[in-house]
Amino acid sequence: MSALTPEQIEHLTGLIHQARRHHLAGELADAKRLYMLLCQMLPSAVEVHNELGRVLQEMRLPVEASECFRHATELQPQDPVSAFNLGNALTDARRYDEAFAAYQRAIALKPDFVQALNNFGNALMLPFHFEDAEATLRRAIAIQPDHALAHVNLADSLWAQGRRGEAMDMYDRAVELAPDMPELRLHRAIALMQQGRLREGFAEHEWRWRANSHIPMQRILLPRWNGEPLTGKTILLHGEQGFGDDLQFIRFLPRVAALADRVILRVEPSLVRILSSIDGVGEVIDSKAPVPLADYACSLLSLPYALGVEMVDIPAQTPYLRPNPADVEAWRRKLEECPGLKVGIAWAGAPRPGASEAMLLDSRRSFDLETYAPLAGIPGISLISLQLGPRAAQALIPPKGMTLFDMTGDIADFADTAALVANLDLVISVDTSVVHVAGAVAKPVWVLSRYDGCWRWFLDREDSPWYPTARIFRQTRRGNWSETVAQVAGQLRLWAKERR
Repeated sequence: MSALTPEQIEHLTGLIHQARRHHLAGELADAKRLYMLLCQMLPSAVEVHNELGRVLQEMRLPVEASECFRHATELQPQDPVSAFNLGNALTDARRYDEAFAAYQRAIALKPDFVQALNNFGNALMLPFHFEDAEATLRRAIAIQPDHALAHVNLADSLWAQGRRGEAMDMYDRAVELAPDMPELRLHRAIALMQQGRLREGFAEHEWRWRANSHIPMQRILLPRWNGEPLTGKTILLHGEQGFGDDLQFIRFLPRVAALADRVILRVEPSLVRILSSIDGVGEVIDSKAPVPLADYACSLLSLPYALGVEMVDIPAQTPYLRPNPADVEAWRRKLEECPGLKVGIAWAGAPRPGASEAMLLDSRRSFDLETYAPLAGIPGISLISLQLGPRAAQALIPPKGMTLFDMTGDIADFADTAALVANLDLVISVDTSVVHVAGAVAKPVWVLSRYDGCWRWFLDREDSPWYPTARIFRQTRRGNWSETVAQVAGQLRLWAKERR
């Protein structure tokens, strides 16, 4: 390439500054456009390829980002930063073996690269390599003892290994090192809540409002209610993240209604009908409607914090949601073709494309219908699909020997799901919103909980203080559902035999 003229250098410098300004302002599409142009004009400029990769990562395009970083490593094989960037992008793309190789290359090039050691340790936990993660993160902390993120990631690895006392010490140390970092407080919050230390845990969980989370959250621009007196006041309660949270924590609405003059509830359209049955609600509107006037607003997920809830305060009286009797009767007639005991099943949650954290958790809690093959052919029961979303089509081709009744095409919203569930004898489901529907209408429900289970099912227990009708079946080996489903199948066979 011939030498650039001063005018060309000035033009390129201006483009680089402009691209960086767009990036810093969050104008990612404009930044991407300019960096792609710069990559064409400066094909050997390592940092330009790295910058484009960083923009693509922020746009949640990890595969495309990894190609940029890979090209940067080819241009400059001795650059540890390009290898580190490649490891990050490949981790986001869930190409773990390639990511590990990239991190190892970055660390080999720069043995004291603490950020690479931290991210490598964090990535090792995703496919459950917790012991290797611990060793890597301890190496990072030995180099930089005040690295807060390495401490919280080490705490996560210890927690996953069942070393909970050590883990809590590490969570506490991380918060000491960086008390104003929301991500650290949230990790500690989950650990506290999972132990049943709800008042402390829910207080820490409020840090999520300050976090740069990949999980979409509804934010309402009204004064946030933190437990202030509500006499003569109107409060808006609203959804925040997932359907399951809204169905679980709506149980606290009657307590708020006893304190306030009026309660307005604003939730996703598919929840409006069923949540209208909760005691104490004045008005239910869907989340597409304008935010109404109110003195305060509170997320349903924040109600336990605002009310100062402890384990003994959990209102476990069910049912607290009541489907319309006419809907229940309509579904009873539809289910007449299903002989014997009626058992609803669901095998996957909602993947939430674009929310990387939520998608990762969904990949751990969900499986394909084929995994339920051991439930096929159990005498005296009919299996009924409750699965919605992308994996619902699997009901059309059930495992060999399984007869599966699928009426989900008639489900319009959660009120229909609740009316269908009200006609069943049992629900068996992975940890998704169906569990909360069944528990809220007081239907027996068996919950298949992943190895690193959600905090709400607490630790080492088969029952649930949230839902008296629930029974928890825990995954005993990381990533392996076969043993759990075999246990469920054995219990289902006994359950059906007792009722014949």
